[in-house]
Amino acid sequence: MGIMSELDLQKQEADHFSSVQKHVLASTPIAEKTAEEIDAEKRLAHEAAEAKRKAEWEAKKKEKDEKVFLTWQSAINVPKDKLSDKSVKRISDMTEKLTHRNMKLCVTEYLQTLCYENIQFAQHALHPKKSMINCFKYINGKALEYLKQDQIDNGEPEIDRNVIGGDVPDALCYQWAEEYFMNLELEIDQTDGDKPFVEKPYRSTLPAKPKNNKSKNKSSEKQESTEQTTSVQLQLSFDDTQSTFSEGVTI
Repeated sequence: MGIMSELDLQKQEADHFSSVQKHVLASTPIAEKTAEEIDAEKRLAHEAAEAKRKAEWEAKKKEKDEKVFLTWQSAINVPKDKLSDKSVKRISDMTEKLTHRNMKLCVTEYLQTLCYENIQFAQHALHPKKSMINCFKYINGKALEYLKQDQIDNGEPEIDRNVIGGDVPDALCYQWAEEYFMNLELEIDQTDGDKPFVEKPYRSTLPAKPKNNKSKNKSSEKQESTEQTTSVQLQLSFDDTQSTFSEGVTI
């Protein structure tokens, strides 16, 4: 009995100590987070979300680029004697979708002939991103630049507009058409998924810091000092004039 009573006493003391400790902890006020700490947590959460969004964007872009590359490789993976015919047919099919007939047949025939003469061009003509619509957009853009520069060279006033009448040599149009197909990095072929990833800036929840008015105060003081100096100089000049006038008068 004596041993049990002693154990019970120890248990009671432990329970009492525990209850006192819980009471002390409960009564102790929890320090609230400062605005800077809250803003820092939000910034970290924003950066983590942006990192996740960038990783997802890069994964989608990689998948898309691989799909385009595989499609292109599949298209050009034919015997060389059939590659030119295949690229010629694709250019012809793409041209049929155009509604503007001016020059399209001449440019199309030039590109189709080039497919037989240049195997590398024939491969580029089969690239999934290339189209005759964008080809003629590229030619139109180049022609506009050419005509604007021609106006400047001839001393004519430059007109800020996107439609200018003038003659462009056929050879230049053919050259621009070839340039379009040979350049796989043209902006005109880029889609939204091809554009660089743009990270969204974090907008702090902290109040904006007041602007430093020291420079403004210095400027005001300098201006006030200048006005005082000017006033003194005017007063001195006026006093000198009065003195000279008085000396010249005979009473």
